Amino acid sequence: MNTHASILLDSDQAFDSSCNLVQRLAATPGYHTKLAPGTPTHSTRESIAYAQMLFETDESWRHERARAILGKVLELQDKDPTSLWFGLWGWFLEEPPDRMAPADWNWADFIGARLAEIIARFPHLLTLDLLAESRAALDRACWCIFRRNIRVEYTNIWAMGAAVCLAGGELVPEPRLLDYGVKRLRNMRKQLEFDGGFNEYNSSTYTLVALIEFERILGLVQHPEARAEAETLLYHTWRLISEQFHPGTAQWAGPACRSYNDWLDEPKLKFLEDRLGFKLPIRPGPKIGFFGDAFLSSHPRPCPEEFRERFRSLPSDPLQIRNCWYRTADGTAAQVSTTWFTEEATLGSMNRESTWVQGRVVLGYWRTPEDLAIRLRLRLLHDGRDFASGLVWNDQEGPRLLSGVHFVTGMGDFHPTLDAPPDGIFSSNDLRLRYEMEGHGLTLEQTGEGRFAFAAGSRCAVVHAGPGWFDGQSLTGWEIGGEGETKWVDFVFYSGPSRPFNPAILAETSVAVALELLAATETPSSNPIETSINSTHRSFQWRSDRNYHVHVPLKNGKRPRP
Repeated sequence: MNTHASILLDSDQAFDSSCNLVQRLAATPGYHTKLAPGTPTHSTRESIAYAQMLFETDESWRHERARAILGKVLELQDKDPTSLWFGLWGWFLEEPPDRMAPADWNWADFIGARLAEIIARFPHLLTLDLLAESRAALDRACWCIFRRNIRVEYTNIWAMGAAVCLAGGELVPEPRLLDYGVKRLRNMRKQLEFDGGFNEYNSSTYTLVALIEFERILGLVQHPEARAEAETLLYHTWRLISEQFHPGTAQWAGPACRSYNDWLDEPKLKFLEDRLGFKLPIRPGPKIGFFGDAFLSSHPRPCPEEFRERFRSLPSDPLQIRNCWYRTADGTAAQVSTTWFTEEATLGSMNRESTWVQGRVVLGYWRTPEDLAIRLRLRLLHDGRDFASGLVWNDQEGPRLLSGVHFVTGMGDFHPTLDAPPDGIFSSNDLRLRYEMEGHGLTLEQTGEGRFAFAAGSRCAVVHAGPGWFDGQSLTGWEIGGEGETKWVDFVFYSGPSRPFNPAILAETSVAVALELLAATETPSSNPIETSINSTHRSFQWRSDRNYHVHVPLKNGKRPRP
């Protein structure tokens, strides 16, 4: 059964005829909604995606159900032109936008995209009244997108908003929306040319969503300039995807700005297969549901021929690439990734990045006879959850890197901004930096003073524990642990009774750690991580195949943009 048919069948079973929406137990990312995980909910976005899939069948009973769903979703849009949330939907029937924490403005884009598909492709299956109501709802969604006018750095929503406004501009019709959509695409292409990549870089979720939106524009929109810009953006999106794909593990190599899962799951790999024209190996594992319906494109276009072979094999072995993803206004490269590849392994890092749950500032994989893709990550944890108020500085060359980690001010706990405490004070009974690995057949042992080795198959990841401080106190609290197939090495900043802490007034709080991803026959470095200090920064140095350096501020300050 293909992915489309599988999702359709699953949605059939989840459909609630009492309100004409798909019902699920809430499984949320931990922000925007006040509803507890496990709460029975009716999803607006999944429901309209289901309606589109129903319209794509040739069964009259499914068309009738689709019309009922569409009518209900239209009913749930905020139609009050004086409302802050005009043109928007809530995630769920049970929680309209004015009751969310806060409302997610992306829902005008997500639902607007499905509305555009339905109006453009299935007008003959709608009643005249329902078609008129759908056009009016699309118009409201477009003006919601226009009024918000997000920054071009918000990659997937910038692309999706452009697609919705372009389609709306032709379907409503409204020339001002059409002009706005063209300008968004033009600005996105200029930004890509200036920076070198998408600011929400290397995301297996967001990059594919952006790609789908360029396909949507080419499938629905007739405007010549819009189509030309979409073609250019589609081409460069495939270039970026192909550069970061690791054929040996069939994974999207790190680092990543936005990630909802550590592995490419079956829907994403099937999405790529459909456009590549050949099969990719799939690591068994759960399918993620949060963006599952987003990967159903009605206008698939083949990957450009010159990029296809890169998904089968590396152009050289070993291979290292450096990509710039964000530049300051004067053209200085501010965020630069380093990704190293060999046939069976890959390791990637960003020169600097925050530690929030969707970031993958250090990410690696390797293949063994037991596991297609063992995964490695660096995380900062607050009471067992990823802590967003941390910043990592990396220096990588090939399979080795040195990291320096410290806290930043003005950021949130689990989310970078949505849950930032007004007074800057967090409470915690546990703060730790973690190198974590997960996979079949993985072992972990301490191999020397301050040295730990994850091993599986013919490779090992050697962690070199460096010095650390918390609130000005020198610490040596490194420990190992594990649960099931997941194992970790932790630097413990603090563990004990719950206490408040404010990054803005903490004395020096930082730690250094080095990593080598080696063949089992290679000898790891025996050199310690050294440290020096001046009036503003602590410098960490580690000697291996070369000298690695990172510089960490002594005083926690605001995260440097981006």
